[in-house]
Amino acid sequence: MLEYNNIPPEDVLCRHFESYTPFVIRAATKNILTGNIIKEIVSNDILVEASVVSNPTEEYKGDIYSSEYYSCPFKSFVEAYITKSETSHVKINNRSIYLAQQSIYDSSKSSNNSLCELYPCVSKEPFVSFIEVLQVNLWMNLNNKSCSALHLDEYHNFLVLHQGTKFVKLISPEYTMNVNPNPAHNMTPHHSKLSWNDLINSTNNKFKVIEVEIHSGDLLFIPEGYWHAVESIPYSIAINYWFKSPLHKFIHGAGAKLDLYLIRYFIQSAMKTQIATVTSSQDKVEEVDNVSKKRKLEEISSAKFNEEQEFSNFMEKYYDYVRENNIDQMRKHEKLLASIDIAEQRQLFPNFAVANKAKFHGILKSLSPLCAHILTEKWETCDDKSFFAAIFDGNDAIVESLMLKKDALNKSVCDDIVLKLVQGDG
Repeated sequence: MLEYNNIPPEDVLCRHFESYTPFVIRAATKNILTGNIIKEIVSNDILVEASVVSNPTEEYKGDIYSSEYYSCPFKSFVEAYITKSETSHVKINNRSIYLAQQSIYDSSKSSNNSLCELYPCVSKEPFVSFIEVLQVNLWMNLNNKSCSALHLDEYHNFLVLHQGTKFVKLISPEYTMNVNPNPAHNMTPHHSKLSWNDLINSTNNKFKVIEVEIHSGDLLFIPEGYWHAVESIPYSIAINYWFKSPLHKFIHGAGAKLDLYLIRYFIQSAMKTQIATVTSSQDKVEEVDNVSKKRKLEEISSAKFNEEQEFSNFMEKYYDYVRENNIDQMRKHEKLLASIDIAEQRQLFPNFAVANKAKFHGILKSLSPLCAHILTEKWETCDDKSFFAAIFDGNDAIVESLMLKKDALNKSVCDDIVLKLVQGDG
């Protein structure tokens, strides 16, 4: 996690906003809110909806479907915060009570909200001048620690802590399919089924948790789409600023007419990333139980050739290895592609391929979908296609077979991505 001791220049902040990179600014604000200051500023005698959980270890889900709410006068809540005791209007009774996401400014609403008197006090911070604020919220908790469920927001977020300490766990959007999200059609699609304890005790290597602790005056930047869960010690006060990200401006600026195009584009992009992650492991030798097989594979993988005969011998070895060890079941060992992708070998390869058409057509027919994908990608992107022409030797049936395998792999990956994103099957 990047940390700054002072507010960075605007261009540095913009790079973070554009790259969706979280960071912390220590002592970002000197304008610290206290319970007494809030009491002095807010003159309205208003009712607020506080979130309540029966068990202090429960998490606030942040939605009306799974949360219990308790109406109480805001002044009474603030008084309970200041005195650290119950008032006649705040019946805690050993239950955790949390004033969560109380809006003090909303750019989408023309009329002022009930806590708008607080906004002038928090809108003059120097970092606010660098962002286009959409909404500002107040967060306060009383005698028990509070813990929010793992969720994401549709906006960039500055979380500024004024009192207390917060422990935040962040997970990059790239791990969305692995954090067990609620289904996309659910009432709370931006929440995960993982609990705070799940994150603490996790041995899951499918996602990386970034942990950060913030104190009074600190600012944490949580990029749009980042999964996060927050634990607050008793008697904390925080203000958060939701503001427009580059993605937010693009999506909402374009309107609904681009939704279906964007869905297809992003699924295709996610598919390519997913396949690239798998194919990048092709150069790693998988653990093989049989020591002689592993040694032979390493020997084949590291072979160098100076003469056509040496290359012919190598290809004979490779073909024998493929035939003996079932290439379909050992796709990580398909070193043919790595071998023919070297310039010197490309010059030697065509003659050998022509002389061994039957063998090579057998190899091509037995390639796994992943290897077929790698081969066709190389074929489409390389400058010198002579050795591919030698492999295929005008056999349209083999080319069609490879393309069908590639399409099948792409479809399988796309289906898996859509299923996990929509159904939340992590």
